[in-house]
Amino acid sequence: MGDREEVKKIPAVVLLLALLAFAGSLIISEIVFARSPFIHDEFGYIFQAKIFLAGKLYAPSPCPREAFDFPHIINNGRWYSQYPPGFPMLLMPFVFLGVPWLLNPLLASLSVIVIYFLALELFGKRVALLSSLLCALSIWFLVTSATYLSHTANLFFFSLFLLFMFRSIKSPRILSGILAGASLGFAFLVRPYETAWASLPVLIYYLIRFLKTPGEYIKNVLAFAAATGFFMLLFLTYNFLTNGHPLVMGYQVRYGPEHGIGFGKKGYTDTPHTPFRGALLLGDNFKAINDYLFGWPISSLFPLVFLFLHKKDKKSKLPEVMLFFIIIASLSLGLFFYWGSVVFLGPRLFFNILPCLIVLCASGLSRLEDLLPQVIRISKIGILINKRILLGLMLMLLFSYSFLIILPKEGQHNGRGVLVTFTAHPFQSDYFIHTFRKIDLTNSLIVVKFLNTNLKEFPNGDWGPAFYFNDPWMRNSVIFARKAEIPYYEVFRCFPERKIYYYWGTYRKGMLVEVTKKDGQFTYGNPVVFREKKLNLFAELVSSPEEVFFLYSQDFREFLKEIFQNKPFDSVDAAWLEEQAKLSYRANDFKKAMYYLEAALQVENNYEARYRMLTMLAGLYRGHNLNGLSNKILQRVSKVDLKDVYDVIPERGF
Repeated sequence: MGDREEVKKIPAVVLLLALLAFAGSLIISEIVFARSPFIHDEFGYIFQAKIFLAGKLYAPSPCPREAFDFPHIINNGRWYSQYPPGFPMLLMPFVFLGVPWLLNPLLASLSVIVIYFLALELFGKRVALLSSLLCALSIWFLVTSATYLSHTANLFFFSLFLLFMFRSIKSPRILSGILAGASLGFAFLVRPYETAWASLPVLIYYLIRFLKTPGEYIKNVLAFAAATGFFMLLFLTYNFLTNGHPLVMGYQVRYGPEHGIGFGKKGYTDTPHTPFRGALLLGDNFKAINDYLFGWPISSLFPLVFLFLHKKDKKSKLPEVMLFFIIIASLSLGLFFYWGSVVFLGPRLFFNILPCLIVLCASGLSRLEDLLPQVIRISKIGILINKRILLGLMLMLLFSYSFLIILPKEGQHNGRGVLVTFTAHPFQSDYFIHTFRKIDLTNSLIVVKFLNTNLKEFPNGDWGPAFYFNDPWMRNSVIFARKAEIPYYEVFRCFPERKIYYYWGTYRKGMLVEVTKKDGQFTYGNPVVFREKKLNLFAELVSSPEEVFFLYSQDFREFLKEIFQNKPFDSVDAAWLEEQAKLSYRANDFKKAMYYLEAALQVENNYEARYRMLTMLAGLYRGHNLNGLSNKILQRVSKVDLKDVYDVIPERGF
């Protein structure tokens, strides 16, 4: 059978592995993320997809503008996402059908097939089958593909680019050039920075081949250039029409020049980026790749050792192997200059070069097989075992470890926080989303006030679960806005035809009341009560402010009742409770200070604030002879993992 005939067929086992990747990422999406977005990037992608569905590039800023501010969303008269257009374009049909969570698992399954063909093109069928297996069972690959992030789409199109670029190099046909150029162009539309750096070595290699025999490659090169140029023009045009200049990115419009690339830039942080910090971040990323590419004990990258140990035909694939290593090095160099190369949801900025890592590891395992004798004798028990069976058993054990030990630790609410960041769990945005999908509040606007302290990097970023519902043209039956310091008269002026409600609480439990205006005064009506315990998926809407808290004792209940008898509930939040704890402490009322902190910790999800409160509470517990509780807190806060400030004493609600 010729190579081209072989290439056209997808083995049944690869299709099964693609289906496994689809199912695996869907299951993780359901169990770990509840099929809901939870970080700002995801809300931004979905919002832009809604704008594109209306046939527009941006919507007009709403009124009052400040009530709809959200991280990564530009709101300067034009209302749109800061991100490049590629991923929201892909999301459009899935948002339209109400299944946005389906896109990345689908792209994951297709990526398994593309990576199979990529490895087949370069290293043969054995490495190709191993590559598809390693890809489908990579916990990093599956977890990332269970989110609403753009990295899986970037990986898919970058893999296509590599496949058709290597086909172009082997056989420079016009169609291969078009497909390589279109794949690279769309990958650039999705994530331009990582795509540019990762593709650079391949393009240089391609150019060298062209310069050696220009007559052979000219048609392919022109086809590639035309396809890539079309998407580059689309990218520049989009920037011009939205951001005002072809070379200005949305990030810069939203956050200013500090969000750019290079040393000295701060981005969201307070610390200028330096070469030392860049090196530290790269080290963190490579450690995370080593730990989580497959989740194997000791190292996920040990197969790379065998790439250079094979005795027979040692140099036959050396150019391809070295090129893949150079791709990894090139992306590393680019991210060295970027202040935001932190490990968050895994080493996600390296995700598009996952096919290089997968194929290299598969090639290393293939060479390990060649190094072993055909039959291996296990002398102690007198068993002869075929080397392929032995390698298969080894992989079964390694992946059993990753799926039975590593992935569960990451997925649980007090997990390690590398692949599944610990902030996914205390946010619990899915409860809020499920509740407001179910209750009927026709033609209304809900002003939300969540009780937690915002991250200092994102002072308007806590209301993502509510922002998720918004239509860019305010055509939905229910609209959400954030309270902040915006007076109610502004909300009534901008939405005179809608009922106005106020939500005060957390993502799990809150009070919802109608806001009415009479004689220039704004008052709250009776609470809307909603309690749905089915599958424990819904937030509760309660009838009194103290019910927002976990009333673990009668004394604590009476303490909260006293607060809300003397203080309007809408002026109470975690920051206010912490401040009252400090005042009570100074007044030597230590019991009341303790209760204030316990109440604050029940509604606070900011890890810095929680750490501060827990440290103070441990001392108060010690003074009340609650040494067991004090020790429990001190054991948690003494660790370096920020996730340890969550779910500390659940019997008291925090």
